[in-house]
Amino acid sequence: MGVQAPPLAPFRWAALAVSFIHGFPRITDKPWPYAAVFAVLVVYTTTTTVRPIPYRSDRSTRTLVSFDAVLHLTAVMLTGNWNSPFAYTLLPSTLLAGFAAGPLSALELMGACAGVISLRHLTEEGIRSGGARAAAWAGVLALISLTSGLARRVSEESARQQLAAEEKVDRLSEANALLFSLQRVAQSLPDSLDLDEVLDTTVARVRSLIDADAVTVLLYSEADRSWDAVRTKGYRGSYSLRGEELPPALREALLSSRTISIDDLNRPGSGLSDNARSGLYAPLRARGSLVGLLAVEANRPTHFVQKHSDTLNSVIETFGIAIDNARLFRRLRSVGADEERSRIARELHDRIGSSLALLGFEVDRLTTLAKRGEAVHEPLADLRQQVTTVVSEVRETLYDLRTDVSEGQGLEATLRMFCERVGQRTSMDVVVTTNEKRRLHILQERELWQIAREAITNAERHAHADTLTVSWNCTNRGAELVVADDGKGFTKGSGRPDSYGLLGMRERAASVNAVLDIESGPGAGTKVRVTLGSETGGRS
Repeated sequence: MGVQAPPLAPFRWAALAVSFIHGFPRITDKPWPYAAVFAVLVVYTTTTTVRPIPYRSDRSTRTLVSFDAVLHLTAVMLTGNWNSPFAYTLLPSTLLAGFAAGPLSALELMGACAGVISLRHLTEEGIRSGGARAAAWAGVLALISLTSGLARRVSEESARQQLAAEEKVDRLSEANALLFSLQRVAQSLPDSLDLDEVLDTTVARVRSLIDADAVTVLLYSEADRSWDAVRTKGYRGSYSLRGEELPPALREALLSSRTISIDDLNRPGSGLSDNARSGLYAPLRARGSLVGLLAVEANRPTHFVQKHSDTLNSVIETFGIAIDNARLFRRLRSVGADEERSRIARELHDRIGSSLALLGFEVDRLTTLAKRGEAVHEPLADLRQQVTTVVSEVRETLYDLRTDVSEGQGLEATLRMFCERVGQRTSMDVVVTTNEKRRLHILQERELWQIAREAITNAERHAHADTLTVSWNCTNRGAELVVADDGKGFTKGSGRPDSYGLLGMRERAASVNAVLDIESGPGAGTKVRVTLGSETGGRS
């Protein structure tokens, strides 16, 4: 640690001046060694004035301090020991030792120098005549060593307190900046965590800030790597585009952190809206990742000015955080109790609801027959058989709902058990192939199991397939789940508006950082593939 202490250059020059005045007769009368020593000390003092020795406790500094002391010790011994006019130059050297090394080290170093000089001085002068001068100089050097060393201690403590105060101020400044940022976020974020409300609020706010003919919010789906236009205002249209299918302006916005302004879209159809002639395209980011894109377009060239770009730049960060929060909340909710209750309701409705409705119609028919006096014995026997069938379906449904991955039962065993029951109750030929070299984390396996069950159930109810193939492969290189059928297939977007099966699969895949691919077409069957890379967690 460096310490704050006064520079030694003035003390060195003052000591050298006193030495010159005190020893001037000898310097002029005896050019050697006095003149030579004086010249060396002038050169050394000049050097240390230009490049002073630092007050540090490292090894290189201690070497320089020792050299400084030895140099002045030699100068004094060559010119008369304690009678030397250059004895005054030992005083700045002692100050340097105390400032740089502390009181104890300074006492040791300068004590050694004083001892060497005193020994030779007493040898030449005698104890009676030279003892007083040697004791005086030794005492002066010891006092300066202690004083400068204690000054170093005080300076170190002052430096530590100053550093602690600066760190405290820095922490307070960081806390102030964080609180200010949180205040801004709290003031600007939508009140709701519902994704639909957040998207509606985002579009409405953009249209209130910027005069535009069309506003579009596109969200990125990690599951199938597509860009979905989840909100469009100002024109009719819906998009689901791959990255290479995005217009050039949006592809440029993917790589930018600010709004991209296009004054003149060179041809019709080069924007998202068919009639767009100019546009603003901005990335929506959160947690350091891209979550969506915002397109603001006008039907006239050069409609937007710099003020519009600055306005959009001021809000895109807020929109990105709000949308990301809502998507995360939807994922949590989709795997929570509400989603599970909805799934159970769909299971009971799809498998049991129609059967119970038929039973109701049959009871009404038998009641009418009984009122007419007609025989109802055989119809009642048929009704009893139908009730038995419905009870079996209820038991099967409840058994399916209770089936899940656990610590003791992995995905491989769960798939085989479930597919065996599906094969027994349907006419499909169900083929299961597995290669499980390891197990994934339990949360990952549960999400994959929910995706597999949804895909198998969809094939059972809607595909009219002859063969269903389920493949599970999990090794150290990664994991892959495939559910494929040779049924009638479907066209994208042809499902019921209230059907969230495919959406649920995509959300579940995204929640475990998996990639979901769905291939289907009329008459071509359906294939659902879920893949996880080797970086996903696992266990032996």
